[in-house]
Amino acid sequence: MRLRVVTSPTWGKQTVRVNCIRLAMAAAVVGWVGWGSTARADWASCQSKPTRSCLLDEALRSGDGQLTGKERLDVMVLTGYRNHPEYLAPADIEEAKQQVMDRQASSPALPWQYFSLATTGLVAADRIQEAYDLMSELDARWVNSALDEVIRALIKAGKPDEIPVFGRPVLADPRHVFNTAVKTLADQGNIEQALVLTALHPTGLPDEDTLTWLGVAYAKRGDGKTAARFYARAQANIEGKKVYSVTDDTAIELRFKQIVLQAVRGDIDGVRTALKELPAVSGRSDRAEMNRNVGYQQLVGFLLSLENPAVALEIAKSGPEPYRTLSLMTVALWDGEHGRSDETRAILPLLGDNVDPKIRGTLQRALAIAAAKSGDIKSAAALASETNDSVRRRAIMFELAQSLPP
Repeated sequence: MRLRVVTSPTWGKQTVRVNCIRLAMAAAVVGWVGWGSTARADWASCQSKPTRSCLLDEALRSGDGQLTGKERLDVMVLTGYRNHPEYLAPADIEEAKQQVMDRQASSPALPWQYFSLATTGLVAADRIQEAYDLMSELDARWVNSALDEVIRALIKAGKPDEIPVFGRPVLADPRHVFNTAVKTLADQGNIEQALVLTALHPTGLPDEDTLTWLGVAYAKRGDGKTAARFYARAQANIEGKKVYSVTDDTAIELRFKQIVLQAVRGDIDGVRTALKELPAVSGRSDRAEMNRNVGYQQLVGFLLSLENPAVALEIAKSGPEPYRTLSLMTVALWDGEHGRSDETRAILPLLGDNVDPKIRGTLQRALAIAAAKSGDIKSAAALASETNDSVRRRAIMFELAQSLPP
């Protein structure tokens, strides 16, 4: 393109300036169109032959290069970053810490997802004291949950000696610390380490939940006899507490603990009967209903832990409406992680026509992961690309990348 210069003494310079601006704009448009075409071509190529590299590129790049700051964090918090701390760079950790501190004033719940991400990165980087220090930035109601997150991260990273019972100041009720550590170790199959902590328990008497987790750990190891002994001890604990149970919330809590024991022992008919005998949902937001919700989640979780998804789905479907959706999604996510595409897809109509878009997006993630786990990565990428929420779509792409070799 040639630049035409008009030599009028009154407006020649203005014409040159306007033409230059038009040239610059044309170049920018051509460049943008060219970049867009390249990006679409790259993504089209990735969809036809997905690789770990191109999926990660789709997940963590923007038009200006690599995602950074909060934009990157908001993708990462929707992924299984706890299993992939290597993606949390020092800049990500610092940004997450800053988000915990900056967002505290608006709502106590908002910083939680950033705290969890920061904790994973700090523990992986062996900056453990910083993780404990960051707890002080959270609302007091979140302290126990925050400590649970740190304990789980330490155990996952193979650093149980850093749990605040061995020479570190105890940051919460020591019984809570021990119970969380024992349950986490047992759930990961580290029974011997769990038993060491049980022997050091400050009261000398682990609670019924801890005993049940230990029993399940032995059952998963194939040692049914030892599992039965732990279940019997847990049952004795529950019976002892029932004598002093005088409130509705305690009564329903203990009832669900018994139902869980029936489930892990294989008495599914007993579970069905016991659930039908529960008092009707009150409709109030009180402790009794909170305990009912927790009870359903624990029951479904234990059944899935013992790889009994059919009964877990049955229980989830039969649950009262306030808790049904969450239970169904728990099963869907388990199915997805185990490559059960048909089972995951079958849950969608159970959620109803007016399901929350965020829940639908979570199910879409489960479907994509199920397809990837079953070896159909092309279908998985196609499912992910259909997700309307760009942040969730990026998070799914990240998860799909992890199912492929480097």
